[in-house]
Amino acid sequence: MRKALVDFRGERTQKEMADRYGVNQQTWSQWELGNSTPSAKNMIKIAKDAGRTVDELFFAGKY
Repeated sequence: MRKALVDFRGERTQKEMADRYGVNQQTWSQWELGNSTPSAKNMIKIAKDAGRTVDELFFAGKY
């Protein structure tokens, strides 16, 4: 998940991404670090915006 979120963010800041998904910058940072996981609602939004499935973006390699 960590690399996928960093790749998806691209040139945007963590703050920009956090604002887009209704969380604070610290929360987005924790997602990127793998210390916490987005809510199911945010997982779906992020995956849709990234053009990937929730499984591909958040659970690849975890099975």
